Amino acid sequence: MRKFLLRHSSHFSTEIIDIFKFNFAGRHVKATFSEARRPPANSIKTVLHIEEFGHVFFFISPQAADILLHKHLNNPLPLKKSKRSNPDIALTQTHLRLFQKFTMAITNALTADANHYAIEHTDHQPSDIGVTITFEFDDQQLDVTFMIDNKYVKKLRDMMERALLRLDELDFRINGRVSF
Repeated sequence: MRKFLLRHSSHFSTEIIDIFKFNFAGRHVKATFSEARRPPANSIKTVLHIEEFGHVFFFISPQAADILLHKHLNNPLPLKKSKRSNPDIALTQTHLRLFQKFTMAITNALTADANHYAIEHTDHQPSDIGVTITFEFDDQQLDVTFMIDNKYVKKLRDMMERALLRLDELDFRINGRVSF
């Protein structure tokens, strides 16, 4: 399931890079995708509910959220690079809303515009299946990690099993045999 989610997400790399460039005025942006098994430590989170699928949890470090806000506003970062690693960044509602809107745009690309909405609180927990997108731009790098909950994992597995059954049925119709 991890490899499927990673492959699916990577397939939309051009769209995700375009979303990043549009929102954060980047010219040369590179995105790499890797598996994520747990949420990053000391990160902020936003949760989206995808109707009929489940929850998607997005995570970003406070420093990365601050970089995104400055890029969005087209402001230079106020601190030197060495001081920016300070974890005591005062996040505002603007930081959080910008990150939430960015995650909604990514979700639109990945889910073919499935109905989704942000939620403030949930009892659901992320599974150990996720993807980290690393954006490289302007000599900087930031990670956005998303993880799906167990309901979403089950739904994806069911969809994959149904697709395999349809392929076997089609193979039987064409070749007169089942490829089990």
